[in-house]
Order: sequence, then C-alpha cells, then structure tokens
Amino acid sequence: MNTYTVEYKDFNNNPRTEKLYFNLTETEISKMEVDGLTDKLLAMADTKNPKEILDFVDNFILRAYGHKTPDGLRFDKSKETRDNFENSAAFDAIHMDMISDAEKFARFFIATIPESLRPSKNEMGKLIKKSLKEAGVESKDEPIDGEAKIIEMPSTDKTTE
Repeated sequence: MNTYTVEYKDFNNNPRTEKLYFNLTETEISKMEVDGLTDKLLAMADTKNPKEILDFVDNFILRAYGHKTPDGLRFDKSKETRDNFENSAAFDAIHMDMISDAEKFARFFIATIPESLRPSKNEMGKLIKKSLKEAGVESKDEPIDGEAKIIEMPSTDKTTE
C-alpha cells in the first residue's frame, strides 16, 4: 500500500489536502505482466513518444488508485471510484507531479507494487527515469518524501474573477 498526500485547489478554488491510496496486488501485477508490463517499461526506455509515456503514467496511477475500507479487508477500485478520481483536481495534481519529475514517478511506481515482486530499486528506477527523460522529463535533485505539495491550480471559473 502506497499513500500519497497531495495539496491542491478544487474546482471551486478551495485549498484541499487529501491522502490518496494506491495499491497493486500480486494478482494485478501478474495480469499486467501477461499484458506486457515489462515489455511496456522496456519500450518506454526506447521511445521518444511522450504520449506513450504519459499514457503509461496515467494508466498506472488510475489502475492503482482506490479506497481502503476502514477494516482494512478490501481496497475498492470500482469503475465509479476510478472515474471520480480521474475527473478530480486531485488526479490532475498527482499527474502533474509525476510527469514533472522522473525520479518521483520511479519511487511512486516501486512503492506501489508489492514488495515481493519489486525488482532492484536501482534498476527499475534507472529504467523509469530513462524512459521519462527520453520524453523530456528531467529528474529533480531534491530528496523525495512521497508527498506532493501542489497548491496552485489555474482557475477556470470566470465567475469568481
């Protein structure tokens, strides 16, 4: 289970802080592997197509997002949960955070997959960083603590200006 705290402004321009949960089980990773997860990661390292890389990042975030039940027995990833998240300012904030820093996405990716399936953090991190760098995303040098601090979002509501 990976938790990620994000600060953003909602669509009413109100500041929000939200703790988001991301998790992929061994079963989900196995299915993703059958669908070519490793091949997609390797292809990302060789492509210079930003759309493919951005699609991979978005799909990974959306596939891993969910709501943990209070008793800890389930992790809801229903279509409605995913759709609501995808259409939220919180998704926009984490998306922008991940695509603006290859190192941050590498750490996010590794923290989200089950420990039992994690490849070498250094190898996976290098592969993801290389893929994003090819798409024009550079790594930042500051340490990453797993929390986004995005607080500015352009207002699209002309009635409040």
